Amino acid sequence: MEEEIDLRKYIDVLRRHWKLIVIITVIAVFVAGLVSFLMPPVYEARANVLVSQTRYEIAFVQNHWTYVEKNVVRDRQTLVILGKSSGVAALAIAELKDELEPEEQRLGDILDKVEVRQQGDFIEISVKDNNPEKAAAIANAWANSYGSYVNGIYGVVLQSPEELQIQADAIRKDYEGKQKAYEDFISDNRIDELNRQVTDRELVHRAKLLREQIETGASSPASDAANSMVFILLQASAYTSSPLGSQVSLESLSGMKVSLDDIDALISTLEARSGSTPGQSVAELQQEINQLKAELEQERARKCELENSRDIARDAYTAIAGRVVEAEVAVGAQSAVVRVAATAMVPESSVAPHRVMNIGIALVLGLVVGVFGAFGVEYFRKSGETPEASKEEQEAS
Repeated sequence: MEEEIDLRKYIDVLRRHWKLIVIITVIAVFVAGLVSFLMPPVYEARANVLVSQTRYEIAFVQNHWTYVEKNVVRDRQTLVILGKSSGVAALAIAELKDELEPEEQRLGDILDKVEVRQQGDFIEISVKDNNPEKAAAIANAWANSYGSYVNGIYGVVLQSPEELQIQADAIRKDYEGKQKAYEDFISDNRIDELNRQVTDRELVHRAKLLREQIETGASSPASDAANSMVFILLQASAYTSSPLGSQVSLESLSGMKVSLDDIDALISTLEARSGSTPGQSVAELQQEINQLKAELEQERARKCELENSRDIARDAYTAIAGRVVEAEVAVGAQSAVVRVAATAMVPESSVAPHRVMNIGIALVLGLVVGVFGAFGVEYFRKSGETPEASKEEQEAS
């Protein structure tokens, strides 16, 4: 048969040391109660932010906009992490600056007050503080800052139509100024004048070359015919019509011979019309033609520069005007990733300290410690006794 456990000796130990057990228990309960009543109450305020199932991106391209649906359910763990980010904390501190103490405006301190967790389709933001009004204020500011921060990251509307319109007005003024500069240049430039001067001087140059060729070259029916043809072409270029009629045959040219007086008369007429200096040599005239061509290229380059500048400004204004329309459409059609669903109310009761629970735990722990203390005292007491005394005590019991 198994040996029966004799509980009487344990009960006797507890009976002999009941005062020690009571004292330890009372001390534990007293300390727990004192600490619980001395600790300031802690209040908890909660705000809820709704996570949208979908969001939309709007692209405005060639006068058409499209709606692209994207599921953000897979990003909810990221949304929870963002709830405790320093970016959200900085926005909340900026909103609550007048309500927070200087030490509470540190990121680490305010982050310790906030807890963010997912509850189904909601992100719950809870804030604990000794002041119930402050707890509610921090929770609401945190929810608003969290919504702005997350929606900004996910690109719901980065710029408002009003902000874009200010940029559009500035770009439009720049475009109008460049358009005016281009119009002023078109109304007052030297391109046509320089073109005419270059053409007339080139005719004078060619006429003088022809004169030198006739004056220094040997005369023959073939050369006379060729010179006559060149002279007729020069006249046609100068007057836009041939003095010999619209048709010139080789037979009519075979008997013709251009005189120097005819060429001199043409040269004088062209010099007077072009404004060139009479009696210039061919080399001097060529140099003047080159100078006029250089001025003409400068005028053309200036026109091209103003035109390109005007076109770039016009394209920029067209683009920003399209973005204004896009932003206006986006504001009307956007679906935010998160939005505040329930604001925090000022809590009426504290969540800590739990005085009754703390006292109850202290009572249980005091009893346990008292019991172990009683057996410990009994053990050490018996360890110091002689065997005879221990035997007499057992016989007495």
